[in-house]
Amino acid sequence: MKKLTIKEGEYTLEEIQKMFKEKEILKYPNGAVVEDLKGKEYFYIYCGSVVFNEYFNNDVVYKYKLLTRNVFLTQEEAERELKRKIRYYEIINEIDRINREENWVADWSDDDQAKWHLYYLYYNMYNRFIRDEVYSYRQNGIYMCKKAIDWVMTLHDEDKKILIGIYE
Repeated sequence: MKKLTIKEGEYTLEEIQKMFKEKEILKYPNGAVVEDLKGKEYFYIYCGSVVFNEYFNNDVVYKYKLLTRNVFLTQEEAERELKRKIRYYEIINEIDRINREENWVADWSDDDQAKWHLYYLYYNMYNRFIRDEVYSYRQNGIYMCKKAIDWVMTLHDEDKKILIGIYE
């Protein structure tokens, strides 16, 4: 089976349309093949705030929703993802508020400035969230001041998973 892997944000809509025309086989994250959904109902998040339903028609808009992980087989899955996204932005907005309050902005030219981020350590039976102080740029993470990371560490583990993108 052919697979199509595209990183969101790296291509124009025209480039995405061309890729979809070249590859006919697409899959949902849960493994359901697109061709099996003809005429079936699916759900998606509209404008970041409402769950809508549509019937599969394999058009470019549908394929873009699939590409951006905005296609759900049940209304419950879509509503769960909507709640997750809303909570993510609530957390990010609070981190931004604290960073502004502390007049803190990550300065990657300053090797002496501490930049804090959250990560999840999974090693054998040892699973936990860790805050890490870094002085140089790392590829991933949301960076924040000490006061912000202290606040993040008070959050429930489910909120921490949302913040760093852990899906279970």
